[in-house]
Amino acid sequence: MLSLPNEDLYLQLIHGLIDNGWQGSWDIKDDKIIIDNGQTLIKRLKNKPLDYHEALRLAMCIGINLATLAPLNQSILFLSIDDIYVIDEDWYILSNFDKLVPIISKNTVMLTRAISLEGNLAPELKDVKSLPLKTNITSIYYSLASLIMDVLAIDNLAPLAGSKLYFFLQRCLIVNPEQR
Repeated sequence: MLSLPNEDLYLQLIHGLIDNGWQGSWDIKDDKIIIDNGQTLIKRLKNKPLDYHEALRLAMCIGINLATLAPLNQSILFLSIDDIYVIDEDWYILSNFDKLVPIISKNTVMLTRAISLEGNLAPELKDVKSLPLKTNITSIYYSLASLIMDVLAIDNLAPLAGSKLYFFLQRCLIVNPEQR
């Protein structure tokens, strides 16, 4: 069971998934949003890595989540495996907004508070020494690609060569954030 704060951002994520075909059930109880059918991504991975189709679905769902946040001028700076919850076996939702940052211009996000920079970081986030930090919004895409490689248990893209996921990850893993 997933219990999220009954806040607008989480409601927007749920509605974003619904708008894209999720037909799962959820409810509001007191000050919580409850989704009964699911598990953490960490728990899901204890049995085995994700397969290709699951990883592609993960990329699509996180993309939906990010597209839902963008009109609210919000994004996620980077992902960790414990930020994601699997619902109804093949839908994924962000369950942690600790890394939420405002979009301050078309391609720029800004971090103004101290957070632990641990997880799947884009190269431009690895040596942060001061705040505020302004960086390209594409940092999240590098992070997502890195996380997908982790959940597939691969260390290069060769096993995915020629697939949709290969080309997506290849673009996301470009080191220069302006070219991602």
